[in-house]
Order: sequence, then structure tokens, then C-alpha cells
Amino acid sequence: MLRDSNDQAVRQANIVVKSGRKWKASGALRESEERLRHGDIMGTVTQGRLGLGVITRASWKEARAKERKGMVQKEIRAVEEESRHARAVAMKQQGSWTRWEGVRGRFLSWKDFWNMEGHRIKFLLSSVYDVLPTPTNLQRWRLTEDPSCALCKRPASLEHILSSCRAGLTEGRFRWRHDQVLAQLADGLEKERKRKRTKAQDKGPVSFASSGLGRRLERSTDI
Repeated sequence: MLRDSNDQAVRQANIVVKSGRKWKASGALRESEERLRHGDIMGTVTQGRLGLGVITRASWKEARAKERKGMVQKEIRAVEEESRHARAVAMKQQGSWTRWEGVRGRFLSWKDFWNMEGHRIKFLLSSVYDVLPTPTNLQRWRLTEDPSCALCKRPASLEHILSSCRAGLTEGRFRWRHDQVLAQLADGLEKERKRKRTKAQDKGPVSFASSGLGRRLERSTDI
């Protein structure tokens, strides 16, 4: 905004944006613009089995000033996400989510976080990074000696406890857990159905004036 401002005094002010020691706005801006120019040279890269021309991208050279600002912001977010993903891959335990396949992403806004209960947020974050006190983690942390499942005697990891225990599947434990969730939903819907609702007050019929009467009224007011 400062460098490409329409005001010449603002462009020549040489204002330095202080953003901390680890991240500099000028460096991120320069890197993102270089990546966008390099993207114009490379063109659109096809991914998987998609045909040519299915994936399109905006051209940095042909974009306007306002469009370039949005492209730079999007590119900076992509760079930060790539560096975060690279750090996560290097972590064996906390980066286990990078090896998930066929998992649908979930977007949580700040509003969702504020409306969640504390223990639910804690369970959600701990399950993503696989740091819940499962038997395998307790053995890794040297708090217990036996990491086996109490039902099938296999290593009880988080995946095993949630959906992979054969004994729990054959005994109907997973089905019971799902039924409990459905029971809570059904109870809430039943309470909403039985709740008394106030009827809207009947204000009587609405009278409309004919088109000829409306024109005569408009002429009389103009006079």
C-alpha cells in the first residue's frame, strides 16, 4: 500500500514497516512478487489426472494494481503455509497429521472457537497432533509399560481406539458410541419440536389502491 500509493509523497517517504525479528514485510513482499513472476514463466502446472486447461491462475503481468495486492497477500499466506507444513513433516509425533490420506479438511473460525467448550477444544487440538494420553503415548512418555489394548491386546494408538479396534467393532462399541451422538441430536430436535411457538398477530387484510387512484393521488400531490 505504501510503495504503490497514488500519492507521490507517500511513495517517497521510505516508511519502514516494523513486523518483528523473525518476519519482515519487505522481504516477504519481495519473495512473493518473485514467485508470482516465476509463476508466469512456468505457466499453469497440471496436477494428477486433470487435463490441460482445467486449472487456471491469474497472470501477474496482466493483473491490475488492486488485483496484484490480493495476489501478493494470497502468495504470502501460501509461503507461510508451506514453511509450516515443512516444519510439521520433520516432526514424527506432532506432524503425524501430514501423513493422513483421504481426510476432509475442517475450517474453524474464531467464532467457532469462542462458542466451543474448553475441554472440547483441548481434545480437538490434542487429537490432531496425537498427544492424547493413549496407551502408546503413555508408554512413549514412560508413564506405563503396557501399550496394548484391553480388548484385543494390540497397540492402542489413537486411530486404534477411535475406529480400528476389531473387538470393539464386533461387540458393537463403535455403533453404541455413534448411537449416543444421534440420541443427543434427536433429543435436541424433539425439544425444539415440542417448544411452544407464539403465533404472529393477525393484522387483518391489506388494502391496495388501484393503479388509476394512485396516479390521481400523485398528480394531486404534485399540484
